[in-house]
Amino acid sequence: MAFLEYGDPAIYGSWSYWLKRHIKREIRVIPGVSAFNAANAMLATNVASRGSVIITAPRGIMENRELLEAVAKNGDTMAIFVGLREAENLSRLLMKYYPEDMPVTVAYKAGYSGDASLMKTTLKGMTKSIREREEQFLGLIYIGRNLD
Repeated sequence: MAFLEYGDPAIYGSWSYWLKRHIKREIRVIPGVSAFNAANAMLATNVASRGSVIITAPRGIMENRELLEAVAKNGDTMAIFVGLREAENLSRLLMKYYPEDMPVTVAYKAGYSGDASLMKTTLKGMTKSIREREEQFLGLIYIGRNLD
């Protein structure tokens, strides 16, 4: 039996909860190219050039303001998984720590042959730009100065 999953299921994926409930034997994970690495390749830049890359989800930074403040202060790049539907809440929160002209890039459908695309904007324009796109789930939001 095989269960195929796209993106980065070993980082932010619901597959493990489902599998553990329904499959009562050993689960073996065979990695492929992750959405994070595919998105990094699409960006064609060193996402860690200013220090670190912080991988998170909306809840991770909404519940850890100290981390968000430190990331913004250090100039590190932040990659937010599953955040498109939270764009408005994220934007309000991020504007407390970043200037409105902070570069934001969304990698849509990273790793999908023929469907992958990038959208570049600023923190101020993030919510509007995300809302204008049809895709509202498969997107990885990057925030950082090295994206401009």
